[in-house]
Amino acid sequence: MSPQRALIIGATGFVGGHLVELLAKKHPEMRLLCLTRDATPAKIEGLKSLNSHVDVLEGTLEDSELISQAAEKVDIVIHVAHSDHVPSVQAVLTGLKRQVATGSRKPPLYLHMSGCGVIADNVFGERVEHPKEWTDVGFRLDEHGDHRILEAGTESEGRIRTSILFPGLIYGIGKTRRSSAWVPLYSNLAKAAGHADTRGPGEVSQYCIHVQDVALAVVCVLDALLEGKIRGGEDGLFFVTSQEPTISWSEINSVLGDIMYSKGLVKMSGAKPFPESITEPLGHCKVTRENVVRDVTVMRELIACGNWGGTQNGARESLCRSVVKEMLEIAMP
Repeated sequence: MSPQRALIIGATGFVGGHLVELLAKKHPEMRLLCLTRDATPAKIEGLKSLNSHVDVLEGTLEDSELISQAAEKVDIVIHVAHSDHVPSVQAVLTGLKRQVATGSRKPPLYLHMSGCGVIADNVFGERVEHPKEWTDVGFRLDEHGDHRILEAGTESEGRIRTSILFPGLIYGIGKTRRSSAWVPLYSNLAKAAGHADTRGPGEVSQYCIHVQDVALAVVCVLDALLEGKIRGGEDGLFFVTSQEPTISWSEINSVLGDIMYSKGLVKMSGAKPFPESITEPLGHCKVTRENVVRDVTVMRELIACGNWGGTQNGARESLCRSVVKEMLEIAMP
């Protein structure tokens, strides 16, 4: 039997680099086709250093027909790039539906990384009393995003086996793109304000997950699909978080402020609310407070995964240490 082929969208991104490397260990026979923007020799060499079974497809998320044609020819698509980029999602589904229409293969697999923002409260830094608690066991996506993917996974004819993963706040150091998006965002805001923090009192809180554990979660769910432990569609929706308590943005940015102050990047240590002159240009973007309850027992039974989503020294300590590392890279490129 010929080796399986997978299209990886976001292979050179924050999660994607860890995923490409992990697939080399867990599925060494799998051929990877990695969509890569500006496929320089250095980028290609970097990908092949993580996984020798990589072929590069030069293009961007905007190249819909290129993505559709590639999806039409593979067994698996894993999208870990921009979670809300509708054109690339639609392009994947178009290609997979073309493939299904030929009836020549088993139903293809589509794994998509979304985020816990789909269950976020629409708040701007204030504390939410008695927030709703969520579980991915029996979770319904009716009132949330990613409808196109779920609908494709529940169609009675021409079905695509889909799974959507919803990670919490992702931290750590990437393999290819070294830093997560939120560190440069908040550090640049802090430089403009002269101090660190977020909107309002900063009581918004999130569960956290290390970038390596997100990649592990993707592979675990992929294995579950391949082994028939989950069918996909409605039983393919998974929150991906650690088991540690939530961390508030006030806590995170206090650590960020201390580090930036020690390097002379801001005028004071710790954190306090940003002035409106800093937050107003951002518009009315949703700031999330996420309270996610994941049924660990059911998840372990479903995907038989060890080392799931936890950090050895606790999320707070590991997150602070990770912020230090990321800040060092930003301050001293």
